[in-house]
Amino acid sequence: MIGDNPPSEPAAVRLRPVSLDDEGLYQRLRGSSSMMKELGGPLPPSQIRRSLLREIEETAAGRAFVVIVECAEGEEWVPAGNITLVRAHAMNAEIGWMLLERWQGRGLMKIALRLFLQSLSESDYGEIHAYPSTSNDASNALCRSLGFHSAGTVDLEFAGLKFLCNDWAWSTQR
Repeated sequence: MIGDNPPSEPAAVRLRPVSLDDEGLYQRLRGSSSMMKELGGPLPPSQIRRSLLREIEETAAGRAFVVIVECAEGEEWVPAGNITLVRAHAMNAEIGWMLLERWQGRGLMKIALRLFLQSLSESDYGEIHAYPSTSNDASNALCRSLGFHSAGTVDLEFAGLKFLCNDWAWSTQR
């Protein structure tokens, strides 16, 4: 596991591979009106399950790298979110993340993303792009704080809806 800190450390975060056991987490992330407000609203349970199965398959095939963010709660590790990296083409990839609301505002996703990006340092993903909605202040601030550079804005489609997004880029060739 990446960042396997002892649970007693403050703001302890670790990453582990996505699995079928994560369906409940995915339902809480992608089936929530508040979690999905920047992405057009909650997804139906069947679509969430298909998405999980696809992400597991894509990760196993090496076309994606999807991890679960676990946070320490007492002596336990609790699934709190995920990070998804999908290869867009040979030299580019797209990254996205979600963190349950109860864990937000503590800097935990920043820790998780830093661990995740550090784990890619030997990898050849080239330039990694994040596309938070222009109205998603928290994700845009996170990109800025992690050293992504602004590549402008783009119109993107998700779940049949179009969104104006900031295009943030980060290079694994540092």
